[in-house]
Amino acid sequence: MKLKGIGLTGKALGILGLGAIGKEVARRAVAFKMDVIAHDPYVSREKAERIGVRLVDKDTLFREADFVSIHVKVEPKTLALVGKRELELMKPTAFFINTARGAIVDQKALYRVLKERRIAGAALDVFENEPLKPSDPLLDLDNVVLTPHIAGACYDNYEKASSIVTRGIEDYLKGVRPQHVVNPDVLDKKEDTPSAKTL
Repeated sequence: MKLKGIGLTGKALGILGLGAIGKEVARRAVAFKMDVIAHDPYVSREKAERIGVRLVDKDTLFREADFVSIHVKVEPKTLALVGKRELELMKPTAFFINTARGAIVDQKALYRVLKERRIAGAALDVFENEPLKPSDPLLDLDNVVLTPHIAGACYDNYEKASSIVTRGIEDYLKGVRPQHVVNPDVLDKKEDTPSAKTL
């Protein structure tokens, strides 16, 4: 009998980006008794330690982790944040996971390390160009799991998103600042807040 799974207990999870999503991933990994390390220049050591995470520099994260999971947002300074140098620091038994954004990773460099078996494998939900073309060489590899940017697609999430949007509209119409505003500067303008009467 050939076992294909890998146990998580005692393994090191390296989280690149310890924001809201990264913290939730860390909490779950700690519950599996993983050694959780992270790199995030915006998070204090104390905050990380409170959730059972040890902060390290980026190179240490890639060298020590058995699993590297990406959780940073795309902005100019994070474009190709993970490239050939970082990927080649990884253990040959390590796995790379990206459910954040494709532009954060140099996809050609990732393809090379996977093809050359310099790392054990990868799980990717996002790509530099989406959707992934049928001719993309990643599709020919047997050590990668690919999904079409649907990692968060489940009924619960859709229902929650609908409720959040509905509540935001209701709050706005009541003149209350919505909880999840992406561009708050527009609310700070001196224009009158619309009310239900203006609709």
